[in-house]
Amino acid sequence: MAVTLGAFFKRGTKLGLTFSHIEDWSRYILISTLILTRLSSLMGKGPFAGGEGQKWYASKILILGPLMVIGVILRLIVHEWRAIFPELAKGPNAPLEAKLDKSIRLGRGAAYLYWIGILTNGFLAAVKPF
Repeated sequence: MAVTLGAFFKRGTKLGLTFSHIEDWSRYILISTLILTRLSSLMGKGPFAGGEGQKWYASKILILGPLMVIGVILRLIVHEWRAIFPELAKGPNAPLEAKLDKSIRLGRGAAYLYWIGILTNGFLAAVKPF
């Protein structure tokens, strides 16, 4: 949380950029860790219990990993917008408008997948099906 806040409050500075890079790389490490621990847990090797009636939690963790990937994709899309909007503010620019339109469509699709994943995780937590 401190790294995220540092990136926010120091944005536009060299230190803010360093915090932002640390934050990005920590996401990649966390995504890999979540997916590997889920697979290990479902094979009965832990760290999460993989017994009968407990696999729903490991499944939630597996869904969380790809959700974080989608979050990184959405983050990259927003970074792209930060470069596009100032240029569009200068006046009409057909190639940039086309790029923004494509980016919005990609972002919308990613957001829908993200919401479906969140709903699925909520369902797994509510009903604990396996």
